[in-house]
Amino acid sequence: MNTQLQKLRNDFIQKVEKLEEIKSTLLTEFVGIDTVIEDIINNVRAWYTMSSIQDRPAIINLWGLTGVGKTSLLQRLMELLEFSDRTYRIDLGVKDGNMSFRNTLSDLCDNKDDSPIVIMLDEFQHARSLKGNGFAREEVENDKTRMVWELIDSGKVSYIDWKTGLWQFEDLILKLKKLSSNGVKVSNGLITDGLDLYIQEMDICRDDNKPIPFIPKDEYATIIELAGEALHLPLKQDMERALMKLNAKASIDFLFNVFRLAQSPTIKNFTKSLIFIIGNIDEAYTMSSNFSSDISADEFYQQSLKITIPDMKGALRNRFRDEQIARLGNTHIIYPALSASAYKEIIDIHLAKISQKLYNQFEITMTFDNSVKEILYKEGVYPTQGARPLLTTIQSMIGSRLSIYLNRILKHQLNTDRLHLFMVEETQLTCQFFEKGKLKFTYADTVQLSLENLRKPKNDEMQAICAVHESGHAVLSCALLHSIPQLVVSVSADTDAEGFVYYNSTKDYYAKHELVSKTAVFLGGLAAEEYIFGKENITSGASSDLANATSFVMRMLKFNGMGEKQINYAKTDSQETLAYHATQDVEEEVALIFAQAKQLALLTLEKERELLLVLANILNNKTRIEKSELQQLVLEHCQTNILNPTKSTFYREKLKAQIADLYVVEKLGKVSPVQLNKDEN
Repeated sequence: MNTQLQKLRNDFIQKVEKLEEIKSTLLTEFVGIDTVIEDIINNVRAWYTMSSIQDRPAIINLWGLTGVGKTSLLQRLMELLEFSDRTYRIDLGVKDGNMSFRNTLSDLCDNKDDSPIVIMLDEFQHARSLKGNGFAREEVENDKTRMVWELIDSGKVSYIDWKTGLWQFEDLILKLKKLSSNGVKVSNGLITDGLDLYIQEMDICRDDNKPIPFIPKDEYATIIELAGEALHLPLKQDMERALMKLNAKASIDFLFNVFRLAQSPTIKNFTKSLIFIIGNIDEAYTMSSNFSSDISADEFYQQSLKITIPDMKGALRNRFRDEQIARLGNTHIIYPALSASAYKEIIDIHLAKISQKLYNQFEITMTFDNSVKEILYKEGVYPTQGARPLLTTIQSMIGSRLSIYLNRILKHQLNTDRLHLFMVEETQLTCQFFEKGKLKFTYADTVQLSLENLRKPKNDEMQAICAVHESGHAVLSCALLHSIPQLVVSVSADTDAEGFVYYNSTKDYYAKHELVSKTAVFLGGLAAEEYIFGKENITSGASSDLANATSFVMRMLKFNGMGEKQINYAKTDSQETLAYHATQDVEEEVALIFAQAKQLALLTLEKERELLLVLANILNNKTRIEKSELQQLVLEHCQTNILNPTKSTFYREKLKAQIADLYVVEKLGKVSPVQLNKDEN
């Protein structure tokens, strides 16, 4: 093996080993994204070890909810790779100013270093080129990030480098042209006639009888800056040799060529680069619009695991053209939402950091009771918002109190070597001061809990109303759809809902016969209020239920062929010409379905009166009930047998039966096996 090949081999092995070490480091520093870290390292490996053979940039797409560590993970990776000084983060949400994509890319293009770099295109969702949905999609006007697609596709960007002094240089050319037309003669770059006019107009002093060049020597540096590279004249002596061969016309033509080259687009080559596309695509993370802190983090985590690359590409179509999505390639790394265990690990890690910092500075350790960790979780975790709210909660509850505890040590002259924190009745954060295992002092103060106080039972009229209302939805979901909710809440920490029912629906389709039942579940809260409190005593909390029910039925009838007229209706009364506009008939159908659904809801609630009242009573006294407890209630009190419903095989069995009827008996009376796939007999 020759020396050069051996060197390449050793370099390759060292880089692969370094990546493995970095992966191990990242796995210890970041929580809940082990698979993501593995995928990133695997996809970075080819670029890191062999970027020299790339003929286009390496593209890695990272998609995830906010606060799951997309940007921070990459920044740490680049730090460990010792690549921070060659990493450029561009926020595509900034459209104007010095930090905009266009200006930042221009700065990158000005960099004459052609060595591999890393470009992080953050907040990529804001680079959308389409707005609207479906057939109503249209191009974004004045797209300020259009050039990003050149960068991603070929890695070669055409840009205009507006150089300082360009317009003053144009003034010089025009002045020299006028001097030439007024009698100034030039030979071999030097003035031979009209010298006095030249000296006067150019405002120069002549101290000796040396020949004067037509193009001033103090302009050579400007010419080299504007077009020296393009003209292959990098040095002043090269410039002088070229100009000393020209007459006046040739000199002026030369300067005009310099001016033209200075204005011409320049091609900047980023083909050896690594480009990360980073974004939050809410259309794929459908749960991202739910900001509730009352829903389990594990619920969001499980939903996020179901998102596939085809799902992500489908979501991207709402924002980008198909050919643009193709340019993003197939390396799409999808971040899961953080699980409950991940949040708890984050709490442990950051409390340990606080304790370590305290010890490093004051030789005082800090320990935390589980009650502290539990309240941090309850107060800080918003599943769709990632780690950021939790980190600010840790800082405000724990970090901000360190100075108070240190002040107590100084004030009471304590020789403290350990602080221990615990909660008393979820309101008092108590700190015990120990010296060599002996308790010396105790300090407690009240913690202002923004969420837990909101989740406490109110035992008022509103909780009673919500208990009945949400129980109505839950009971009808169980009885009519055979779907037990994941969670029913009568007192919520959310500002936009007093209570709610949360479903983890895995349904891929709705059949026409289900329209009335599904609509009845939407109307279940209002129907329960009417059934329990009386028609005259229903309350004003059903606006979203009615809106969702109306939207659902309208979509099914107008766009999914479930109405009497199976036709595509116009979405609005606008100038949409490829759709049907007469909506009176479908609106009458909607009204009929609502009437049937309301009647079905009331009849079912009467049938399931026992379950309704038992559930409402529980929610009137406590704030929530989860699926496991609700399943037991259904088993004990529901009149409809809904436990362990089997997955429907109606359509598959119907198809198999029809095929069997057609082919099972042949003319000779032979029986032919009928199979839909090789696994079925």
